[in-house]
Amino acid sequence: MKLYLCIMENTFNNNIHRNQIFPLTSRDKKIKVLFIAPLFILTRNGFSINRQKYIEDNVHHIRIPLLSYNFSMNPLLLPIFLLLTLPIVIYFVFKYKIINIHARNHLSSLVSVAAKKIKKNLIILSDFRGLYAEEGTILGRWKYNSFRYKIWKYIEKKICNNSDIVTTISKNMTKYISDSCRNNKNKIFFIPAIVDTNKFFFSPLIRKEFRDENKINDDVIVFLYVGSFGLWHDLPTFYKYIEHYIKKYNILKFKVFILSNIKRNVYLKLHDKYNATIKSVSPDLVNRYLCGSDIGILPGTDNSGIEYDLLYRTMISSKVEEYLSTGLKVIVNERIEEVYEMTKNDYKENRLIKNNELRIDIANKYKELFSAKKIKKEYRILIEGK
Repeated sequence: MKLYLCIMENTFNNNIHRNQIFPLTSRDKKIKVLFIAPLFILTRNGFSINRQKYIEDNVHHIRIPLLSYNFSMNPLLLPIFLLLTLPIVIYFVFKYKIINIHARNHLSSLVSVAAKKIKKNLIILSDFRGLYAEEGTILGRWKYNSFRYKIWKYIEKKICNNSDIVTTISKNMTKYISDSCRNNKNKIFFIPAIVDTNKFFFSPLIRKEFRDENKINDDVIVFLYVGSFGLWHDLPTFYKYIEHYIKKYNILKFKVFILSNIKRNVYLKLHDKYNATIKSVSPDLVNRYLCGSDIGILPGTDNSGIEYDLLYRTMISSKVEEYLSTGLKVIVNERIEEVYEMTKNDYKENRLIKNNELRIDIANKYKELFSAKKIKKEYRILIEGK
C-alpha cells in the first residue's frame, strides 16, 4: 500500500491539490491520501477555523492545532509540529500496512523521514516543489543566511540524504539539489509538475468561439497572464514585457487579459492605457482564455538577491506549463532560465502566432511532456522499479 502524504499545504482556494495531486491518486485503491492541515487559519482578513475538506473516497483529512501553512514554516515550531504529526503518520503506516510514502513538500518529507526511523523498511520519495529556505527569505520570514535560513538548509540536506528517492520540478533544481546533497546525488530525479490534458489543450474551434464572444478580430494580438501578482511576479514587469513586444513588432492592435482574483483597483492606473480585462474565472473556463489568446507572459520581477536568483534558476511554474500545453507563445523573464531555454525556439517570428497547425504541434509536444498519465508512470517506476 502507498501513502500520498501532503502536510500543511493550505491550498484549497488555488486548486493545487486538484490539479497536481488527485490526477496521481484518484481511482487507485492501492493509494491512501493523507492531508494534515492546520486547524486555524490566519490571513489578512483575520482569524478563522479551517472547516474545508475533500470528499474523495481515498482521502483522509486531519487537522492539527497549529496556525496556517506559512506560519508553520517557522523552524522554531518544528518540535511541536513533529509531536503533532508524527503519531498520525505512524498510525496510518501501521493501520494500512504502508510500504511507500510519496511526501509532497519539505514538511511532509521531514515527517516521513522521521517515520522511517521508527519503521525501517519504509521507502520514502521526497517530492521537492520548491526551496523552503529561499522562499522563506522572499516571503520575509527570515533573512538570507540567518539562523532560521540555515536551519532549513540543514533540514533540506537531511531530507535529501535520508530519503530513498528525491524528485524535483525542474532540471536546474535537480542539479542544485544534487550538488548540495552529494551523499544521495544518484537518487535525485527531475519529474515536472502535472497538466490535466483533458482540461488544457488547444482547439481552433474554442479559439474562434472565444474571440467571437469577446468581439476580438483575428488581427488582434491577445496577451494573457493567469495568477496573482506579488513577490514572485509583479505587474510593472508584466507590462514591461508587453511594451517591449509591442514596440519590437510594431503591434497596433492588442488586448490584455489578466485572470486573477486580486481587486480591480490594483490595476486601475494601467487599465485605460492597455485596455486590460481583469477578472477571476472558474477553473473550467481558463482553457478558453488560453486558446483565445496568442501570448502568455511569465514576468517574474526585477527584485535582486541570491534568493531570487536561485528561485528563478530552478522554477517552472504550473501556469507556464498550462500556457505551453495550449501552444501559446510564451514571453518569459530571462532570469527564469529553464523556461526561457525551453521555449525560445517554439515561435521564432511574430507572424507564426496565428498558425494553428504549428500551435497544435507545440501544444501536443508539451502535453506529452506534462501529462498526468506520463508523470504517474514515472513516479511508479521510481517507487516500484517497474
